[in-house]
Amino acid sequence: MSGHYIFVPKRDQVDGDSATWAGPKECLWEGPPHMFTKFPLHHIYGQFVPKDQLSHLSSFFKQALDITAASWSDLTNELAARRDEGCQDFAPIFDLYKYLHGMKAFAFVDNMR
Repeated sequence: MSGHYIFVPKRDQVDGDSATWAGPKECLWEGPPHMFTKFPLHHIYGQFVPKDQLSHLSSFFKQALDITAASWSDLTNELAARRDEGCQDFAPIFDLYKYLHGMKAFAFVDNMR
């Protein structure tokens, strides 16, 4: 499926983004909240949808639309984009590194030692 058929509501006041339509490749279900290369839908929809209904949305986005959680590649692409933009705000960069650190993607490295 291609096209922009996923509604992305306006984010919180801090981001200042407006509502938009996006394609699945522009979205993640779970990811750091202040990404600008992809839309972290769980965080965005979590601002508007009650928690008990968020699980239904989770199934829809993850199973029907095949939207995944952020990967280490998504996070490194975000960090590179912020570097290229000359981002000086340390807080979202630190959040990206914290999220990356918390991922189990590199757990196998400890086993290799």
